[in-house]
Amino acid sequence: MASRQVLEGVSNFRDVGGYATADGRTVKTGAVYRPNQLLPVTDADLDHLVGLKLSAICDLRSVRERKAQPTPERIGAAIHGSAKPDTDFIFEDIFAHTPHEVDAWVDAFARFYGDVTEYYADEFGLMFRLILGSDLPMVVHCSAGKDRTGVACALLLSAIGVDRETVMADYLLTSELLKEDMHFKNMLSDAKLNHYAALPQECREVMLGTSPRYLNTALDTLDKRYGSLDGYLGKRLGIDADDIFRLKDTLLA
Repeated sequence: MASRQVLEGVSNFRDVGGYATADGRTVKTGAVYRPNQLLPVTDADLDHLVGLKLSAICDLRSVRERKAQPTPERIGAAIHGSAKPDTDFIFEDIFAHTPHEVDAWVDAFARFYGDVTEYYADEFGLMFRLILGSDLPMVVHCSAGKDRTGVACALLLSAIGVDRETVMADYLLTSELLKEDMHFKNMLSDAKLNHYAALPQECREVMLGTSPRYLNTALDTLDKRYGSLDGYLGKRLGIDADDIFRLKDTLLA
């Protein structure tokens, strides 16, 4: 299991390094970190983040999310943000067309994961290009650090040779870390998700959690659409075999 650095104000901050790859190498620690949003950091957290000497932050959040919860400037890293104005195109559709039943919400989130690699291809490609440009150490994150960030890190770890079972374990760890995070739960009640309060608790839990079905849907959809992960990386993100070799050289020990 990769090491995780628990900050006081950010429950889901962790290093994605430490995992073994199929060829017997290990993902380097201190290169890529994955948190939820960084606004609720304490002064001690900021001291720690400054000490990491981050080069880049790949922020998968929309423009509206970044304005509502801005990343503290003191961290000092260059912020590379998504150009998407908001996430209404995802959540308004889910809220509008999903009955208030658990199975329906699970199905809706599985469908979202099936499309997220298309919805966020530009942002995922940016993450890979930042790493290829040696903008390290870096942080890749969204609001909760579980859906967009979960898929991004699954793509990255898979691309450099970490097996599916380990990738899944890293993804599912987020649910445990966010379980008692009241800041995250309160965030879901903001204006952009104003239908959240009307949901039954069991449907809310779907939004709060992760599931093997979700990530499997994302990765299996890549295989169906592009033939393989490598096909998706090359055809959709423009990350070719030489780039993968360089990624491995950069991120593996």
